[in-house]
Amino acid sequence: MGRLPVGRPIIALAAAACAILAVPAAAQELVLYGPQEVAGFASAPSDTGTRGLTLLSHDQGPVRVMRAWFPPDAKLEPHGKMDAGMAAIVTVLAGDMKLAMGDKYDESKLRDLPVGSAFVLTHGNAVHFARTGPAGAQLLLVVGPEKDLNADLMTRK
Repeated sequence: MGRLPVGRPIIALAAAACAILAVPAAAQELVLYGPQEVAGFASAPSDTGTRGLTLLSHDQGPVRVMRAWFPPDAKLEPHGKMDAGMAAIVTVLAGDMKLAMGDKYDESKLRDLPVGSAFVLTHGNAVHFARTGPAGAQLLLVVGPEKDLNADLMTRK
């Protein structure tokens, strides 16, 4: 049996390496934004100081994903309205937040929402009130048709 020349496999490996390195740099870069950069995309503060950034909005339907920033020590009076068949899953990303359901603000009913926790708002229970702590709070809101959201999260078993 004849031996393969050593040079050919090395040339093939070198050609493959050059082909990989020839891929444009932009195709290899990670699109990454730091916390301050992300906050810079948010809307101007509302009268409560809350700011929001829409991450997804579906033209053909009511699906919406938003990130919201709430200032430190903010009292959020009862609010919330949800159309029939709609729901929201809200996740606490950072900060301090307390929340309770109802149309009358009552500090004694507020419950702590630890970072990573989630709560659900539906047409039947959308009115709520809240207070942020000294760190403020950041939330991720996913709003859409109730039938399309995670069924396991929609009801407490």
